[in-house]
Amino acid sequence: MEARAGNFPRALKLYNAALHLDPRNPRLLHSLVQLHMQRRDTAAAEQQLQALEALQPGNGFLCYSRGLLAQQEGQLVLARQWYEKGMRAPGSEPALLNYGALAELLAFQGDPGAAREVLAAGLASRRPTARFLRSAALLERRLGNASAAAQLLGRAVARAPRDYRSWLAWAVLERRRGNYAAAARCFQRGTACAPGNPHIWYAWASMTWHDLRDVRAARRLYEQATAYCPRNAPLWMEWAMLEWDEAGNLHRARQLFQAGASVPASYQHPPLYQAWAEREAAAGQEQRAQQLTRDALEVAKAAQQRIKGPQSV
Repeated sequence: MEARAGNFPRALKLYNAALHLDPRNPRLLHSLVQLHMQRRDTAAAEQQLQALEALQPGNGFLCYSRGLLAQQEGQLVLARQWYEKGMRAPGSEPALLNYGALAELLAFQGDPGAAREVLAAGLASRRPTARFLRSAALLERRLGNASAAAQLLGRAVARAPRDYRSWLAWAVLERRRGNYAAAARCFQRGTACAPGNPHIWYAWASMTWHDLRDVRAARRLYEQATAYCPRNAPLWMEWAMLEWDEAGNLHRARQLFQAGASVPASYQHPPLYQAWAEREAAAGQEQRAQQLTRDALEVAKAAQQRIKGPQSV
C-alpha cells in the first residue's frame, strides 16, 4: 500500500522490519525486489535477488523478477529464458506470473499469436488465479479483442469476487467500450470491496463527470471518495476543478484545493498546485498563481527526494 502511494521510504522500512523477523521468506524477498525495481535501484534489486536465489534457486518469483530486470535492461532473450524457466516452477501463482510476463513480452515484440498461445498454455496447465486472468484480459484488450477481455475479467471476478483490481479493470474496459451502465456497476462493486482505494473512486467520478456530464452525481462521488480517502490529493484536485470549471463556485473550489494541499507530505501532489495556479492566473490573481507555482516546484523536489529514499539495510 505504501509503495503504491509512492511512499517508498515507509514501504522500505516495513519490508526490512518484516525481513528482520523472517529473513528467509521468499515472498518478502520478492516483494522487496519489486520495490527496488520501482525505484530503479538496480543494485539493491540485484542484492535481494541474490539472497532469494541462494534460498531457492528454482523459485518462480525469482525467475519472474530476473526476467523483469533483464527486460528492463533491454536483454529480451535473457528475459524470455528466465520466464520460460519460471513457467516450469512449482506453485501456480509464481508460474502463472511468468506465463503472463512472457505473453506480454511476445506481444511487445509484435507476435500476438505467440502471446495468445502462451496465455492459453497457462490457462490449460494451471488453475488460473484472478491475477493471471486479469493480466490475460488486459493483454487481449491491448490486442484489440475487447469481448475476450470482458470474458476473462468475468472469470476473474468469479474466481475472486472480493478482488477490487478485477472490478476496476472490468469497469475501465466497459467505459472504453462505451458501456457506461456496466462500468458503473463494476465501479460500485469495486468500491464496495475496497472503499479506501482512491483509484476506483477517481476513475468512477471521472467517467461520471467527463463522459456522462453528470456534475451532481460526480460531486456526490467526490464527496464519498474524499470521506474514505482524505489523504488522496488527486481526488481533492479533481473535485476542486469540477466546482471551479463546471459550477463556477470559486470559493468552494479554493477550499477543496486547500484541503488537497493540506495532506501529509508523503501524499502531496504537485499537479494540484499547478491546476490551482492556472485557475488563479485566469481569474487575475497573478501573485497567488506565482506562489502556487513555486509551491508546486517545492513539492515536486520533495517528492523526488522521497523516491530516492534511504538505502535498504
